[in-house]
Amino acid sequence: MARDPIWGESGLSVTLLPSGPQGDALFEVATAWTKLRLLAPSMWVRAEWLDSTGTNPPRQTAVVLGASRAEEPHMVEVDLFEQLARQNLGQIRLLVVRTAVPNLEFDQKQDDLVELLGRYLDQSVPKVRSSSDAEAPIASLSKLNLLTGPTEFIPQNQERLVNPLFNAHFVASTEDRSSPLAGDAFVRYDSTSRRFAGFTMLHVATLAALWQGLPRGGYELAKKANWEGDKVYVSRVFVSAILTDGLIQRACARVLQRAGNAREGFTDLSLDFAVDGTYPIPDAQVDDFINTMVSLTFDFRDGILQYKPAADREAPAKFRFGILGQLGDFFVFSGNKILRVPFYTGLWFWKKTVDILNSLFQGGGKGAAEVVGPQEFLDPRDLSIIKKYDQVAETKKAADLAINSPVGNSPVRSTPELWERIRKLVFGFLDGSNLQLFGIKRQDNGWPIFYRVSSMFSDPADVLSVPDPLDESKRISLKWMDLAQASEIQVALTQQVIKTKDSMSASLQKVVSSKEEIERLEEEIRELQLHLDLDLIDATEPVDNQAVNRG
Repeated sequence: MARDPIWGESGLSVTLLPSGPQGDALFEVATAWTKLRLLAPSMWVRAEWLDSTGTNPPRQTAVVLGASRAEEPHMVEVDLFEQLARQNLGQIRLLVVRTAVPNLEFDQKQDDLVELLGRYLDQSVPKVRSSSDAEAPIASLSKLNLLTGPTEFIPQNQERLVNPLFNAHFVASTEDRSSPLAGDAFVRYDSTSRRFAGFTMLHVATLAALWQGLPRGGYELAKKANWEGDKVYVSRVFVSAILTDGLIQRACARVLQRAGNAREGFTDLSLDFAVDGTYPIPDAQVDDFINTMVSLTFDFRDGILQYKPAADREAPAKFRFGILGQLGDFFVFSGNKILRVPFYTGLWFWKKTVDILNSLFQGGGKGAAEVVGPQEFLDPRDLSIIKKYDQVAETKKAADLAINSPVGNSPVRSTPELWERIRKLVFGFLDGSNLQLFGIKRQDNGWPIFYRVSSMFSDPADVLSVPDPLDESKRISLKWMDLAQASEIQVALTQQVIKTKDSMSASLQKVVSSKEEIERLEEEIRELQLHLDLDLIDATEPVDNQAVNRG
């Protein structure tokens, strides 16, 4: 059987409060503890909320009490039996709270409502399984009676406070301690105080399984305990401990609420004192401290995040040899070339003979056949130079692409140690811890910290104004919670990024091609300039010869 999403594993407890001021006080305490999120959602009924027409089946109004997202108590009035019919519950408890205090008469209205609700709950809750399966779950109804009173008070008409229709009677021990080994503060009743109501409420929360995160109640635990005859002692918590924890929780909640406010900060110095051992960084020095944090971050792990330009390499050392070495290399090179002259002369005559034969007999090489000539081989030194030239050309092309392209992904990878130091630095300037690790010195008035989180991070409540990617002439306002709008903008920006990357790639190819064309034209210009210089020299030599002859 699926569990109800509201009541969960603990089941539903219907708590029947006393009538009059006693019920008012208990409901106030329940509301306060629910606001503190000590109690899970709960259901409460009272004799004053019963339909006064007296018709049967009765119309009993119940109040469902829970905490809203705004941390405020939220109450919903429902019809008790209609609510039970709408939910799939495996365990239902009817918890009757009876308080015995001085000068208080027996609550007859509550007693009448106990018998009425008990009878109709027996009819409402199913007694059989939902299927023929013997292991199918069955709904269980437990009727519990809780009796509370101050220390050493003996109520009159004790026999009327118990009733045989209950599965178990629980009598609260009249003691109040902050822990089992602490002294007893005793339980006293004061109509002007809510302490006795808190004493009763802690037993209600224990029996009804209302504590947050505790799915079992006192009755379920008692069934598994060691009984002494018809009695069993059940451990419980004490009201002093609950109130103390509540005060701590409220204080922590206030501090966290102030700390979570990006603009106000931990402390309003106009009303409160500075946090002990710290002092707020003045607004005029915020930018300086931010710059210091950035500098420290880039120095972590030997400056792994810093930009490091490529090291300039020195020119390779020159080959050094003497006069005899130079002349020896020259004559060896010249001798090799002279010795190869007859070979290449023979190749030249061979090729000329092949060309003549192809012209005479094969139509100048345009026919279906041809005379095969000698295979041309390059000198090994020429082959080596051509190979080196191709390698240099490829390297130069890759370098041109790298120089003209945008900055790419860095090969540097972050490490857990790097993020640990960054985290300690950031939180250190928020709470004053670990600052000594980064060379920050403690001043006479404490450690410098940012009292406002907005000094370091963007305020989530801020509204960002950005250009509309769909229409550059407009601007749009973005909030942190506008997720749907942000996704639309992300899609538009992603498309723009793709178009920009494609445009940049095309432009980059054009830049590289243009540089190659410029280099080719410059080479042609140099060759033309060389030819012009040679023509100029050839033109001036006859004039000089004529002048010599005339002379």
